[in-house]
Amino acid sequence: AGCGITSAAFIAAPPVRPENITFPYGLAEFVLTGCTDAVTVTITYPTPYPLSSARYWKERDGVYAEFPASLDGLRAVFVLRDNEAGDSDPDPGTIHDPSGVGLAAPAMAPSIPTLRLSMIALLAALLGILGVTHIER
Repeated sequence: AGCGITSAAFIAAPPVRPENITFPYGLAEFVLTGCTDAVTVTITYPTPYPLSSARYWKERDGVYAEFPASLDGLRAVFVLRDNEAGDSDPDPGTIHDPSGVGLAAPAMAPSIPTLRLSMIALLAALLGILGVTHIER
């Protein structure tokens, strides 16, 4: 019979995630059965993702780890082997793999300091005095 897909769906990523990582498509959860050799899996996403911030992540029991995958901005391609990294199912010949493209959150822009109105008035007065002093010379 060979290796085949028993089920496949995008699911919501569990609430506990790696810090500053989002999963805009959730996780791809699928089950493969009859797999005795290495299996190359290709997941195509519905819209492109930004390649510069993308990494492929594997979730297992609420713990995430980066997983080696080839990413091109629309697809993720990786290799799975029964009962090795990437397989959450201990049954021989069955591979269960909740995983997905995670995007690093953009770095927060530094905040710009603000002054209270009274401080702005004081600063304006000081600049005015300096300006007058400079003109009189």
